[in-house]
Amino acid sequence: MARPRLRAALEVAPALLGRDGERHYLVGFLNPAEARGLGGHMGNFAELTVLDGHISLGRFGRADGLNRRGPDPDGRVVTGPAEFLARWGRFGYRQTDGTTDVMPWSNISMPPDLPMVATVAAELYPQSGGTRIDGVVTLLPE
Repeated sequence: MARPRLRAALEVAPALLGRDGERHYLVGFLNPAEARGLGGHMGNFAELTVLDGHISLGRFGRADGLNRRGPDPDGRVVTGPAEFLARWGRFGYRQTDGTTDVMPWSNISMPPDLPMVATVAAELYPQSGGTRIDGVVTLLPE
């Protein structure tokens, strides 16, 4: 069973590593001292840029610092996924006026579904002063 997975990984690896142009990834450093669905609270972040296999570190810092960054921190909007908003919207992602509250990054790792969290992070990160991202990676110490 591992061979089809390995083959699939080898097929997408060049694109992930910037063969077809610059790629941007958000890395969330999770801390298991405060439980969340993904395994821990996202305490820190880093932005990686990849082009032709070369990886460089961009912005990095405390994740809670993203809460008040961006052109309009009080006007940020998360539009989906619908399941995320239905289950987790009350934790800072959907106020009555449709905007996020002032601390959406504090609970970003609450759902146990990384693809769902990555979708929300990709929408939220540019609104928090970051660049457009192509993917999300989380790291959890063990």
